Amino acid sequence: MAIVLLASLLLMSLAFRATVGARGGLLVLISVLLVIDRVQVGDWQSLYPRDWTLRAAGLIWLGTVSVWSLLGPAPLESLRGVRSDVLAPILGFCVFYTLTRTRVDLIKWSLILFSAQLILTVLVVCDPFQPTNPLHRPAYIDVGVLSAWLVIVAAVLPVFWCAPRAMRRWTRPVCVCMTLSVAIAAFFSGNRIIWMCFAVMLLASSMVTYRVARAPWKRCAMLAGGVAMLSALGWVSLHLRAPEPALDANSSAAYLLDDPRSQLWKEAVRMISERPLSGHGYDLLASRREFAVRSRSPAWPSGFEHAHNTVLNYGLQIGVVGVLLVPILFASLLAAFLYLPRWRPLTRLAACCGLALVTGFFVRNLTDDFFIRQSLLLFAAVAGMLIGASKLRSKV
Repeated sequence: MAIVLLASLLLMSLAFRATVGARGGLLVLISVLLVIDRVQVGDWQSLYPRDWTLRAAGLIWLGTVSVWSLLGPAPLESLRGVRSDVLAPILGFCVFYTLTRTRVDLIKWSLILFSAQLILTVLVVCDPFQPTNPLHRPAYIDVGVLSAWLVIVAAVLPVFWCAPRAMRRWTRPVCVCMTLSVAIAAFFSGNRIIWMCFAVMLLASSMVTYRVARAPWKRCAMLAGGVAMLSALGWVSLHLRAPEPALDANSSAAYLLDDPRSQLWKEAVRMISERPLSGHGYDLLASRREFAVRSRSPAWPSGFEHAHNTVLNYGLQIGVVGVLLVPILFASLLAAFLYLPRWRPLTRLAACCGLALVTGFFVRNLTDDFFIRQSLLLFAAVAGMLIGASKLRSKV
C-alpha cells in the first residue's frame, strides 16, 4: 500500500514545475521498496519485462549514452544527465510495469492522471499561455512540457471508455470530462503541433479498433470526422499564436512557414557533421551555449540552445549513433505494442493506447525535445503501465 501511495504521488508531481526536487527521491525510494518486496516474496523477475526487445533497447540506450558520456569532454556533468534522462525513465518504466497487473490497476493510475489533468486545466484557464509575449512564463508548467503532458494523458482515454460494463456507468462520464479537459488545456496553450499529434494518435489507435469493428465503414467515417475536427482546431490555434499583424500581412500559411526550426535543423546537421562519431558531449551546458551562438540570426538574436528535434539533439550530443538510437527506442516500443495479442480485450486496449502513446510522443518530439526530465519519465511510466497490464502474471 505504501508503494502504491508513493507511486501515486510521483505521477501527480510530474505535472507541476515546483515538484522538480521531489521526483528523483520518490522514484529511488519506490524502486528500493519494490526490489525489497519482490525479493522477499521470491518474484524479483517481475521487476522487468520479459520481452527481449524492450530489455535490449533499454540496455543499449543506457550503455551507449554512458560510454559516450565517459568519453566526452565533461564526464561528471554528462553522467548527471544520464542519471536524470536515461536511468530515471528506465526505473519509472520498471516501477509501473511491476505495479500494473490488472485492468483495475490501469484504471487506478489513469484516475490519478485525470486528477492532475483537471488541476492543470484550471491553472491553464486562469493563467493561459501568452504566445505573443515571450517573457510570459506560467508558474505551474512550461507550455512545451504541458503539450507533452497532454499528448501522453490523451493516450489513456480509451482506458475509461473501454472499461468493463459494470464500471462504465462512471468511467464513461470520466472519459468525456477528461477529453474536454485535455481539449480545453490544449486550446488555451496556443500550441500548434499538439493537434497534429492528436490526429496521428487517432489514426494509430484505429489500426487496432478497425480490425475488431462490426461496421468498419462507420469507424472510417468517424475517424475522418475526428481528423477533420482536430485539423480545424489546429488551424484556429495557429491564429491564436500568431500576432494579428503577421496574419494580415503574410497570411496564415506564410506565418506557419516562417519558423526558426528550418534554420535550427540546418545548423544541427552542420554541427553533427563536424563530429559525427563523438558528438559535442551529452547534456553539456557548454555545447548548448555553442549551439545558441551559432543559431543566432537577425530575426532570433538570442539564439536557441537546442535544435527543437529529439533525433537531431541526440546527434548533436553523441553523434550519428544518437541519430540512430532514438528511432530504435521508439521502434522497440512500437513493436512491443503491435505484437500484443488482439484476442484478449485487455491486451487489445493496451495496444490501442500504446500505439497512440508512442506515435503521438514521437511526433511531438519532431518539433521540440521532450525526451528529457518529467516528460520522458511520464512517457516511460505510462508505457510501463500498458505493457504491465497486458501481461498474464499471477499475483504473489
